[in-house]
Amino acid sequence: MKRIIIIFSFVVSALCTFALDTKKVAILEVVDKENKLSYHQKLMLRSSLAEEVNKAAGFEAYDRSNIDAIMKEHDFQRTGLVSQDQVRLLGEMAGAAYILVIEGAVSSIGNLFVSTTILDVETGQMTVSASENMETTESGLRKGCSSLARKLFAKLIATTETLAKEEERIAQEYNVFRDKKEYTYMGHKMNKKDYVNFIKANCSEAYKQYMKGTTFKKVGWAFFGIGLSFAVAGSAEVAITELRWSSRSYDMMNPDSPEGKKFRNQYNSYMRLGSIGIVVGGAMFVTSIPLISVGVAKQKKSVSIYNERCSSPSIPPLSFNLTAGQNGLGIAMQF
Repeated sequence: MKRIIIIFSFVVSALCTFALDTKKVAILEVVDKENKLSYHQKLMLRSSLAEEVNKAAGFEAYDRSNIDAIMKEHDFQRTGLVSQDQVRLLGEMAGAAYILVIEGAVSSIGNLFVSTTILDVETGQMTVSASENMETTESGLRKGCSSLARKLFAKLIATTETLAKEEERIAQEYNVFRDKKEYTYMGHKMNKKDYVNFIKANCSEAYKQYMKGTTFKKVGWAFFGIGLSFAVAGSAEVAITELRWSSRSYDMMNPDSPEGKKFRNQYNSYMRLGSIGIVVGGAMFVTSIPLISVGVAKQKKSVSIYNERCSSPSIPPLSFNLTAGQNGLGIAMQF
């Protein structure tokens, strides 16, 4: 039973992920400016293109009746959407990422010239376009729509990939890069202090992460220093006690004699103290290593947090200016 539930959950999760990645395309009524296309031809064009949209990986045609109802309710233009505001509004109301505008015209007897344009809802502008000359027969319209859709979505996918790469490239330009203890932003080098001031001014999340790392490192180095001191002191105590023991006379070393018993008690006490110092120091020394490692990791993570959440072209580039003061010449960094 558990296995069935796990498999079912996995399938549902996969389907939800797929659904999130699918982009809806709202297909508008065919524009016929010369009024020469029949209702059957318009319906065939729109339905065939909707079928082709659904075949394209990652895309889904929005329900035709719902689009018509939205357009009728809000009195959108039927001769093609030209207003960016209308495109955005229709896309938001339909939950669509793209709007497909179709225009048809009779090119010759028995043939139609069909032009299609895909508008990006986010920008309200044309993304790609394609056209096709097709026969007016049912098979001709289906074949023509299939060819038209292939050209249209091949262009859309290529354009989308190009835009994504360009956005990534632009974003990379405003990222911070770390090389050992040196940081680079837009070609400018920053030392640790400069970097801390930079993220403090521009990214509170990254700054908090860096300061957490600094705290871990300080505690780790404190444990390291104290632990090392305890271990060295304990080892020294053990060595000195052994040296003092070996230099004593036989009577003092004899456990049956009064002097021997007294010395044995002192010996055990000093040895115990030295051992405790070694154990405590060793424990603190060992604990310091993960603390310092965690601190370093958090400081490094502050770079990725800045790049993921705060990197933006709106942040002014760094500028380094030569300044003069009472103490002589220096370099001032401005954000």
